[in-house]
Amino acid sequence: MSGVGHDATGQICYSVRDTLKALEMHDAVEHLIVWEGLDIIRCELYDEATGQNITKHLNQIEEDKQEEALDKGAETTGLVVRKKKPLLDWLCSHYKHYGCKMTMVSDRSRLGKQFVMGFDGIGGILRYKVDFDEE
Repeated sequence: MSGVGHDATGQICYSVRDTLKALEMHDAVEHLIVWEGLDIIRCELYDEATGQNITKHLNQIEEDKQEEALDKGAETTGLVVRKKKPLLDWLCSHYKHYGCKMTMVSDRSRLGKQFVMGFDGIGGILRYKVDFDEE
């Protein structure tokens, strides 16, 4: 994994945002790599004002803030929680739908710790270059 942070090919991704964006492209991720202790919650929300479904991926602090806001009631936030599940569990159930392989890594080795600390515990090897700065 050394040199991954300096990848000139553009064929890797890391962080929850970029990795999930690549997965949503359905064929971009060849190999998904996830830390076995990934502590991100996948929340599916329904916005009553717009009628839209919203998916958020929250760490523990963000989840606590979200719950605090939702505890005030749907009448103030307009959001209703439909489903809540650890992202790791969701990925284990759904990665094949995105046409990729998945490997779970531990943080008990030097490389595993580097992956968790440097890449937020989630990343992927891509089939082709993806520009994550384009929105």
